[in-house]
Amino acid sequence: METSAIAETSHLSMVLWPAGVAIFLLIVLGSGSRFVVFSDKSDLLWTAGVILFPIATIIVAGVGFGTINAPLGEGMKLGDVTFSMLVTTYLFPTIVCCVMLLLFLRSLFITVVGTILNNGLLPGLFILVLKLIAIIPILIAAIGGSALYFESARDVRRNLPFILLLGFFVWLASRMINGERVIERRLAFQESAA
Repeated sequence: METSAIAETSHLSMVLWPAGVAIFLLIVLGSGSRFVVFSDKSDLLWTAGVILFPIATIIVAGVGFGTINAPLGEGMKLGDVTFSMLVTTYLFPTIVCCVMLLLFLRSLFITVVGTILNNGLLPGLFILVLKLIAIIPILIAAIGGSALYFESARDVRRNLPFILLLGFFVWLASRMINGERVIERRLAFQESAA
């Protein structure tokens, strides 16, 4: 029992250390006015969508396909489902999954292209990797905090960690949204060079 707890802790630290380093580097880069971490709030939300849309797709697919009562038939497996069965029986979850896939691809495109356009190829790729590493534990903590909040909405003492965590993430996001500051610095640099 003790060894499994140690193994779980080591697995968790393998995720949290790179994420902590990535968050620290993004805060340092976002505090300055040389590199754009997030150009605005929509850039932050589209980056979060890279993780949120697949999670939402898994939830919708699990709930939607799991609650359909139409049996596959005796001896049939999920691989035997034809396209017409998919359209007629599983239409709603299929449409939702397709929409989520399109939103995921759009958020991935906006995140990748926006980061590279704002910073150049090499710094943009470096910042992109940091953003994707950092956003995973932040979203997991936010989702977990939300679940804790909705579980006991009236218990103020129990919700205090959620409120503090939410405040910390709002502060973190405000430190990393620096698009205007970088653009102003670049314009001032261009004017002084001219």
